[in-house]
Amino acid sequence: MVKVVLLLLFHHCTSVDKPTSEENIDTPALEDKDTVIVLTMQAKRPANFYYTNEMKGTPVNLSKDLVYTIESQIPVYLMQANELQTPYILYPGDSIFINDDSDHTVLLTSKDSMRNSELRLLEQMTVRYGSLRPIFGITYLKKNIDLSTRDSMINKAYHDRMAFLSEQVAKNNFSTEYVTLVKQILHYSRINEKFVPFYPKFDKAAIHAFYKDSMEVFMKDFSCDSCLGNTLYQTALLHFARSFVNEKNTTTPVLHFNKMGETDLFQLYNEVAERFTGRTQDFVKARAAYQILDKKKGQKTNNDDWVKDIVKNINDEAYKQFLLDEFDNPEAKKVKHMGTGEDILIMQDQSTTTIAEMLKSFSGKIVLLDFWATWCAPCIEEMPYSKKLGEQLGDKFAVVFISLDEKQKSWENFSTDNLAGYPSFWLKNSFHSPFVKHHQISTIPRYILIGKEGQILNADAPRPSDAKLEELIKHY
Repeated sequence: MVKVVLLLLFHHCTSVDKPTSEENIDTPALEDKDTVIVLTMQAKRPANFYYTNEMKGTPVNLSKDLVYTIESQIPVYLMQANELQTPYILYPGDSIFINDDSDHTVLLTSKDSMRNSELRLLEQMTVRYGSLRPIFGITYLKKNIDLSTRDSMINKAYHDRMAFLSEQVAKNNFSTEYVTLVKQILHYSRINEKFVPFYPKFDKAAIHAFYKDSMEVFMKDFSCDSCLGNTLYQTALLHFARSFVNEKNTTTPVLHFNKMGETDLFQLYNEVAERFTGRTQDFVKARAAYQILDKKKGQKTNNDDWVKDIVKNINDEAYKQFLLDEFDNPEAKKVKHMGTGEDILIMQDQSTTTIAEMLKSFSGKIVLLDFWATWCAPCIEEMPYSKKLGEQLGDKFAVVFISLDEKQKSWENFSTDNLAGYPSFWLKNSFHSPFVKHHQISTIPRYILIGKEGQILNADAPRPSDAKLEELIKHY
C-alpha cells in the first residue's frame, strides 16, 4: 500500500472574532487533537477531490490501495471533483475510508458512527438542494429570470438548507462544532452565490446596481479571519472584494476575479485596507498580487525586484513566502517533460494516441494545450476565447482541448455539441497521468504553450481571455 503525505501550508489561528451577522459564523476552536487526516482508498475506481490552501487548489487524486495524509491544525473542506462539487468537512485526527457502491457512487465513511452521520449530511443536502458552489448561476440563467427573482431563489435555497440541517440535527447526534461549521458553509455559500460571476446575459449595469446595497450589508461578514480555511469564505470574499472595483469602473464591470486587469488589480491591492482588516486583508492583497504576477509570466522583464517590492506590503509571512517561492525565480521552474507512452489520449473517433505523438502532428505550429473538464465552469467560459484565438492567429497556431474528466462519456457528450471541428481529446487517467503529475496541473483551467519544435514555451500560460496570451504567442 502506497502512502502519500500532503501538508496544508497555511495554518490559521482559531481565536474568536466578534460576530456581526445574524449568527456566530466564526470557526470554532478545536480541542487538542492529532494534526493528521488519513484518507484510505478502498474504492475500485479512482476518485478525485481537492481542497484549497488559500492561495492554490490542491488535488487529492486517489486510486486503489493509496493512503493520503493531510497535515492540518484546522478543519479541511474537501470537495469532490464532480458536477455537484460534493463537500466534506474533515477534522484533524480523522481516519476516513473511501469506498464506492454498485453505481460507482463515492462514499466517505468512518468507524465513528457520529462522523459517519456528519459525512452523510452535506452529501444528502447537495443531492436534494443542489451544489453549494453553483457553476456561475447557470440554473438561473436557463430559467431566464430577473435578478430580483434570482435573489429570492438564492435566499429560499438557503432557508431550505437550514431547515434540512435543523431536521437532521434533531435526528442525529452531531457535534456542536460540526453544526457550527455547516452553518458557516451555508452562510457563505449564500453570499457567494449572490456575488459569484455568471455569464453576462443580464445587463451588467443592472447587476451592479442591484447588489450595490448588498455589498455594504454583507461587509460585516468579512471580518472573520478564522474563516479563511473555509473555501466558501475565500470565494465569496474575492467576489465581494472585486465588486468594489466594479463600483469605480461602472462602464465595464468585472464579472470574474481572475479576469480583472492589472489596473483594477492594483486598485484592489492598494485600497483593500479601506475595507478589510487582519489576515482577511492580507488574503485579498495576496490573491490580487498573485493575479498581477501571474499575468506577467512570460514577459521579457527581470521582475525579481518588482516581486519583492509588491510582496513587502503584505504582513502575513506565509503569504509572502508563497509568492516569493512561486514567482521570484520563474526560470528555475521551467520543465521539459513532453509526455510518455502512458499519457494516452482518446480521440473523437475512439482511436488512441499519446501526447508526444499528438504534438508531432502539429510540428511547425505554436500549440496551446487547453486542459479542462465538463464540471469546471471557468474552463467552459474560456473556450470561446480559445476558439477565437485560433481563428485570429491562422494556420501557424492551433488550440488543442484536453479533457481531464473522470468519465470518458462526459467528455464525449460535451465535445459532440461544443467542440466539433476542433482537436479534442480525453486524457486517460486524467489527474493520475504522468504528464499531469509532472506539470503539477492541480487546478483547471490550465494552459501550456508549446513551440514550433515541440518545446514548452510557457508551462502556465495566461488564460485565452487575457490579451497577454496573444502578445506572448506573437512574440514567438
